[in-house]
Amino acid sequence: EKEITLRLSEMLKEFLSERLGAAVILTRTGDEFRSADERAAVANTNKADVFISIHADAGFDTKKNGIRVFHFDPEYYRKSNPAFLSDKEQKALFWDRVQYKFLNKSKNLAGSIYQSLDEQAISEKRWISKAALSILKTVKMPAVMVSIGYLSNTEEEIRLKDVVYLTKIAEGISIG
Repeated sequence: EKEITLRLSEMLKEFLSERLGAAVILTRTGDEFRSADERAAVANTNKADVFISIHADAGFDTKKNGIRVFHFDPEYYRKSNPAFLSDKEQKALFWDRVQYKFLNKSKNLAGSIYQSLDEQAISEKRWISKAALSILKTVKMPAVMVSIGYLSNTEEEIRLKDVVYLTKIAEGISIG
């Protein structure tokens, strides 16, 4: 996964730099591990305008495929976490998160990227998903995670290793 997502991130950086003149900062440039907190810190320290996390999925279902664009949703977060916290503790936890003021912009960014990927018909299955991902709730800017496919699906793994296919994904994300 790390080679594929880094290659796609580098392509996306090139598209965004060329088309928008954007100063793009990658949270990693080689084969190193960065935690979600470290990646968020890179984005927050550099006062990024947007945060796009690139990910490839895998799972037990080898037929599962498709591209998903995630955005943080507090209601989903509340529903997906254990109810062992009191209401007061939950409210403190939720309002401690900096992503709240960017919820609409994050949702709109996810929709725009989804629409661009859809218009280019990059994958037969594409969808927008609400998420409680830590990387999305701790950045101080609109944020999305694009899951580019399932490496556990043999056909999709082959596509994800194809530079032409990755270029289409990068272009689709950059247009969005």
